[in-house]
Amino acid sequence: MKQLSLLLLFIPLIAFSCNHENRFKISGHIKDMDDVPVALQLTKLGKGKFAIPQWYTIDSTKVNKGRFLFIGRLEYPQIMRLKFGDGMHYMKFFGDYGKIKVNANKDRLSDAKIKGSKLHDQYEQFQDQISNFRGKIANLSIKYKKAIRKGNKQKANKYRDKNKQISEKQMSYVKNFVLEHKNSVIAPFIIEKWLLSSIKYDELVSFYNMLPPASKNTKYGQALKEKKQHLESRRTGAKYKNLVLRDTTKNTQNLSEYIGKGYVLLEFWASWCGPCREEIPNLKKAYIKFDEHNFEIIGISLDKNRKAWLKALHQEDITWPQFRDKNPSKQSSGKYQINGIPFNVLINPEGKIVATNLRGNELDNKLNEIYSNK
Repeated sequence: MKQLSLLLLFIPLIAFSCNHENRFKISGHIKDMDDVPVALQLTKLGKGKFAIPQWYTIDSTKVNKGRFLFIGRLEYPQIMRLKFGDGMHYMKFFGDYGKIKVNANKDRLSDAKIKGSKLHDQYEQFQDQISNFRGKIANLSIKYKKAIRKGNKQKANKYRDKNKQISEKQMSYVKNFVLEHKNSVIAPFIIEKWLLSSIKYDELVSFYNMLPPASKNTKYGQALKEKKQHLESRRTGAKYKNLVLRDTTKNTQNLSEYIGKGYVLLEFWASWCGPCREEIPNLKKAYIKFDEHNFEIIGISLDKNRKAWLKALHQEDITWPQFRDKNPSKQSSGKYQINGIPFNVLINPEGKIVATNLRGNELDNKLNEIYSNK
């Protein structure tokens, strides 16, 4: 552990302002805290498709009579955090070049006041609005579950629809925030944290291209670039990827056997996925409505439990071909870059992808558009 001498507390301010590029100075006052270790940490992207960022310490010292100080360099502005002692709360903020002041009470570290970073001001503005959306969504979820327990489907559907509206407003807010701050490093951070798991290829390309070079060179920008490269495999116009799967009778079939006759929808789902099963009525309507056009649905389950999968097929009375992928990392998820389910891919008779993740009326609208032009 590197200890910062108390002498650092008395370095003349002129020493800091001698024009050292990318320098930061974080000074803190934590009321009623003394002789407590504090670590300054950054994140690095974890390994693996679903890995979460990992925190690591870049410097450490002790809070002495409520005071601490960190001086160093940042490669670029980014999320940082202060970790106090063992088992105590940490303080997360958007770090920037220049002088940042931290003021808090030992017993209320989460209420810390952080000044000196315009990026952190933007970050707090964003977080406050997101917290507002989350509160509304959580409240509606509680009401939805209560209505379900009481068997009141009408109320449950009302709360579900309202929840969907709030979620859509939240997503719209996130995207508008990114556009308004496109020249700020906070833009790729927000995209990476809030949009990357569900964003479509064309939209990701648009967001990525609008970023200035400095933002693209951050770890957040690099994450967007990697995601963009991954989504190449399922972008509109890309050739479909063949899958070799087992059906309900354990016979093996190639996806390629279904390609070429008409439009094919690959529907990735699982018996344990509530939203997947809520989508089944919409799929049934499309399956019946466009049957005369040789429209086909291929259900691809990511269930590990074969019995649960077969039980769900019986309960839902699904009539389109069904397969189970026992190794999705090498097949379904790997080839189609699936981050979550339900997820689907629409393939034309030429074997090209024409759309992805069509939910609710989106599938019906897309198929109407396709067949009305024939």
